[in-house]
Amino acid sequence: EGAFFGITSIAVSIQQKAPVPSDYPQVARWTTPLIRRLLTEFPEPGNLWNINFPPSSEEPPVGIRISSMGYKRHDDTIEKRIDPRGRPYYWSGLDPLRNHTLEPGTDVTNLRERFVTITPLHFDMTDHALLNRSKAVDWRLE
Repeated sequence: EGAFFGITSIAVSIQQKAPVPSDYPQVARWTTPLIRRLLTEFPEPGNLWNINFPPSSEEPPVGIRISSMGYKRHDDTIEKRIDPRGRPYYWSGLDPLRNHTLEPGTDVTNLRERFVTITPLHFDMTDHALLNRSKAVDWRLE
């Protein structure tokens, strides 16, 4: 939302891996200088960044990689559950990756290799090449 309104915004995530709990304090210590560097190197207002950390472990991440966004293929699941008062509710979640091809340079691949990933994002999902090609067509309602 911040980036949409011209405020530089940064999302930070830790990939989860049971049974090891995420080390949020350590990730916060690593994140603070990364954010300072992003704001210094890229001061334009409204930038949108995504920082992902590999699962917490005894070993620190092996480094940082600027990455494109990978497209993960999950199976959506929806489970009907009953709350303590006997009322039904629905829990949505994601099953693990299935038959996913890891592409070099993506955050998915780099996280698997235990790198911290930084991905610049934007809201415009327009395919500009296709937009320009489609403008050349003589469009008419029939």
